[in-house]
Amino acid sequence: LWENTDVGEGVLHGSWTNPAYAEIDGQAQIIVPGGNGIIYALNAETGEEIWRFDCNPKDAEWALGGRGTRNNILSTPVVYDDRVYIAGATGMIFCLDAATGKVLWQKDSVADYDTNIPVWGTSSAALIEDNLAIFLLGGEPDALVVAFDKHTGAEVWRALESKTEMGYAQPLVIDAGGARQLIVWHPRGLTSLNPTTGTLYWEEPFDGRANMTVADAVQSGSYLL
Repeated sequence: LWENTDVGEGVLHGSWTNPAYAEIDGQAQIIVPGGNGIIYALNAETGEEIWRFDCNPKDAEWALGGRGTRNNILSTPVVYDDRVYIAGATGMIFCLDAATGKVLWQKDSVADYDTNIPVWGTSSAALIEDNLAIFLLGGEPDALVVAFDKHTGAEVWRALESKTEMGYAQPLVIDAGGARQLIVWHPRGLTSLNPTTGTLYWEEPFDGRANMTVADAVQSGSYLL
C-alpha cells in the first residue's frame, strides 16, 4: 500500500524490536523505533510522517553494529493513554505526547541511577500497571526495577539490588496466588514483586549464563515457564 524510505540511517537495528500501532485523536499511527535513536510516528494509512523525536544525546555518534553513543531503540514503544513510553539502549527513558512527540518527562538512568548498561544495550520495554510505568533499570542502590508515576515521572518505588547487568527479559504482571505479581527474570534469578509497592513476594535463584536472560517468562495455568 505504501512505503516510507525517509526513516533514517542505522534503522537496521530497529529490526531488533517492533513498531507499535495506536489511534491518537482519531488518527491511526504506527510508532517506529529507529535503530538510529529516532522515534517516527507515521500515518498508518499513507505512511506520511506525523512527527519524529530524536532520543539521542547531543553530539551522539552512530557506528555500524549499534556501537557508538546513539540511544538506539531496541525495545518496543509502549502507547498508553495517548502517551508513548520509550526505553533506549543507552539508558535514556522518555514519555512523549503521542499526538505531537513532545517530551512530557524523561530520565537518564545512567546519570540518575548509576545504571550498568548491558553489553547489548537495554532492550526491555516499559510495563504499564495502573498509574505506574515500570522499567527494568539495573540501577543502584536497590534499583534493578524502578516504578515511576506514569504521568509525572516521579519515582514511586525501587526494588532489588543489581549486582550485575540487568539482563534482557521483559517483566510481566500476572494474577496468581490471589495477588497481582510482577515477574522479573534477571541474571541472578526469577523474582516476584508486588507491582504496586515493589515489595518482594518470592525469589527463586536461576542464574543466566553471561547475564543472557533473554526469553520472557510465560504463565500457563498455575505454572510459570
